[in-house]
Amino acid sequence: ENRTFIFLLLFIMYKVYEKTFPTPFPETGGNVSAIHEQSEWEELMKKDGLALVDFYATWCPPCRAAAPVVGQWSLQYPS
Repeated sequence: ENRTFIFLLLFIMYKVYEKTFPTPFPETGGNVSAIHEQSEWEELMKKDGLALVDFYATWCPPCRAAAPVVGQWSLQYPS
């Protein structure tokens, strides 16, 4: 059935990706902060200046590719 084939294909793709990129997420560097709690978010919003909010998934190749770029931006445009 098509559903079974698609599931198996996605599962195999995930396993290949998991072995290719074993680290949870690349280092961004710069002035990048990961926000995990609402209190951290509220503290950040009290500061003056701009904030770039980037939502990401650890399994997402474009997200992984963008992480170092966001780190470079944070150094290029500090606030």
